[in-house]
Amino acid sequence: MKKGNPNNPALFWVRNFRVTTRNKKLIIEGSLAKYFNGNNIEPFSWLDVKSAIKKLSFEIDLPLEEGILRRVDIGMNFSVNKDVVEYFPEMFHLHCYQRIHKHKTTLRFENNSHRFNFCFYDKKRLVLKSKRNYDDFELISEYQNLMRIELQIEEGLQLFLKRTEPVKVSELFSRDFCKLLLKKWLRLYRRIQKRGVKLFPTGTKGREDFDLLMRREFIETYGWEYLEYRLEQLVKQGSFTRGQKCEKKKQFTRAMLDKRPFIYQEHVNELNRKVNIMLFEIIDDQLFNMPETAQKLVK
Repeated sequence: MKKGNPNNPALFWVRNFRVTTRNKKLIIEGSLAKYFNGNNIEPFSWLDVKSAIKKLSFEIDLPLEEGILRRVDIGMNFSVNKDVVEYFPEMFHLHCYQRIHKHKTTLRFENNSHRFNFCFYDKKRLVLKSKRNYDDFELISEYQNLMRIELQIEEGLQLFLKRTEPVKVSELFSRDFCKLLLKKWLRLYRRIQKRGVKLFPTGTKGREDFDLLMRREFIETYGWEYLEYRLEQLVKQGSFTRGQKCEKKKQFTRAMLDKRPFIYQEHVNELNRKVNIMLFEIIDDQLFNMPETAQKLVK
């Protein structure tokens, strides 16, 4: 299911799915959750994916499970205590991604080389702004604040998954493949460097914890660009080798991702806890009941 060119006229629509053709290939683009549930607010589990694809295959009269998967979006909704935008300043940095906050209700981390995005946005405001589906308004009304965290793999799915062979749609029926996608989502979330409270935690002990704290404060105060500039100066004047520069940056990265001696701000603590609970529920309630491999389902 590949994102088609918006300038290409649709051959036809199947509910929210747009069907086009290009280079003798049929391109089918849309949201499975919206197709199956009528919205992407209510829970749409991994177990529903097979049913949704089988239903869409019947309507289009094509064996879609034999098609090639070009784009995948993995999104989860979280009911949060505060206004969604209050969480954005604490999402500080993600290596190899550009932090973009052009729109008040959306924070994006866009990969520098490929169309891989990790996004945080206010789902409730988006629905209310669209003014399209009154059923969505009713669903959204039960939430005070609703944040959506979404991994968007817009192209290069094989590259993102570090494999050479094409990804078949039928692989979405596999527990192992779904676990891999979930792992990628979680890894990116955890790799985002979050701001800490600028105080000495009571559990700080020894020089190692102190050095970690100082490195965190340096990055949060001056930013990664300034550290890069200072290290490059040392390399140019012969005080550092390239290898030493790389090792020093790794030390600062480890400090930013180390959770032990630091106290996170209230919003990050809440979000981390809810992400862990959500993932436990997905693994326990959904993935545990799926077949281990797609081969058991596709004949």
